[in-house]
Amino acid sequence: VQAGVSEAFGSGASGEGGAVDADQAFASRLAVGTGVGTNGSYHATHVAGTVGGDGALSASHGGTANQWRGMAAAVDMFSYPAGGTWSTSYGEAIGTYGIDISTNSWVNSISEASGNCDDYGNYYSGHDNIITDQYSWSEPITIVVANGNERDDGDCALDPDPPYPNYGTVPPPATGKNIISVGAIRGQDNSMSTFSSWGPTDDGRIKPDICAPGVNVQSTWTGDNYGTMSGTSMACPAVA
Repeated sequence: VQAGVSEAFGSGASGEGGAVDADQAFASRLAVGTGVGTNGSYHATHVAGTVGGDGALSASHGGTANQWRGMAAAVDMFSYPAGGTWSTSYGEAIGTYGIDISTNSWVNSISEASGNCDDYGNYYSGHDNIITDQYSWSEPITIVVANGNERDDGDCALDPDPPYPNYGTVPPPATGKNIISVGAIRGQDNSMSTFSSWGPTDDGRIKPDICAPGVNVQSTWTGDNYGTMSGTSMACPAVA
């Protein structure tokens, strides 16, 4: 299986961005695609570890043997930016590397300061056009997208108090129709996290499509380390 790992990179998108670090957990199974910076990102590396880390360094970092192995420890991975020209990034990932799955731990940034609060729930066609093979370089691959961590941020006139009953807080690109959007639950008891965005979208579709553990997830970190993070960015690669 070939997996594309897309990260926010540049303005207008959030997700911490950057390239997957050349971690021992990926060995020769990781390639950095066109358009990604050379500096390894802790966020991208954490995401990639959940997809396909081999867990070999778990015991030497305080865990048990292979404890923090990813979901598909033999997968080949290709690191790409979320921004830039998709005909370059997806075109290369599909045409050159033949990816089967693309996991996307990024969302469009929405805030009162940016004046784009109305973007919550707006339909996003970008990934759908790839999935439905609308371009000369596209193929009907599976695209998995983080559903966003907007529910408890208190911005855009959202209720700032628990339990954060803020519906309609899904940012693009998780609003696509043919993608799989992933919310975050607590793996300890399968309860909903406080931050995971809720639908519906503006056209009435239920979001997220599925949920996975995304609270205090242990995975690979830059410098051949392991670290803990929370977010739909952490849940998304578990589904992909």
